[in-house]
Amino acid sequence: NVKILHSEAFEGCTELKTVKLNGSFLDIRDETFKDCTSLTTVILRDNAQYNIGKRAFQNCDSLSDLSWFSRVSTIGQGAFEGCDGIEEINMPDTVDYIYSEAFANCSQLKKVNIGYNLKSIGKDAFSGCPINEFVVDNEMVSYVEQVFSQEAEALTIYGWLESSTETYAKENGYTFKAYTPSLTNVVAESKGIHVYWEAFPRETTYEVYRS
Repeated sequence: NVKILHSEAFEGCTELKTVKLNGSFLDIRDETFKDCTSLTTVILRDNAQYNIGKRAFQNCDSLSDLSWFSRVSTIGQGAFEGCDGIEEINMPDTVDYIYSEAFANCSQLKKVNIGYNLKSIGKDAFSGCPINEFVVDNEMVSYVEQVFSQEAEALTIYGWLESSTETYAKENGYTFKAYTPSLTNVVAESKGIHVYWEAFPRETTYEVYRS
């Protein structure tokens, strides 16, 4: 029932491929798995709660599946910097803070979904990542200075109207799309009216009301 993985505990273990932990609360401290270039799999208990420290998984090139951090609270500075295997991140709603450079220079990262409890994204958190779709489910996220580094036209940010995300996107020249599905067509047929709209990221169901 491990509760703490101390700093640099497994740093540079280049043959380490799988980590399985059974603790209900876990503190993964600074640089714990840094430069574990063969690490592909991390297994935690489904109900585990944990924090990820500074550079904890930095340069873990083979790590691509992040579905295991379903209960993480804090992602420290540079925690996943240089993890070139990561292509998509579905951030759990438990995440409160993403600190500076947390996912910087993840050269294959193209899509990020942010949960509704996130409070702050640090400077350069996604710098050096070729992200083209960034989806934020919280209306009040604090953006600390510049978060991205790619050209503005390459990135589309999705969020709520009149949210801090909309303000950030427009102030920095990024394309912003609101959490409001756009109608594409309305067709009257013998069995009723068919309404079509543009699907929105993260949404699987919609409610339609008669006015």
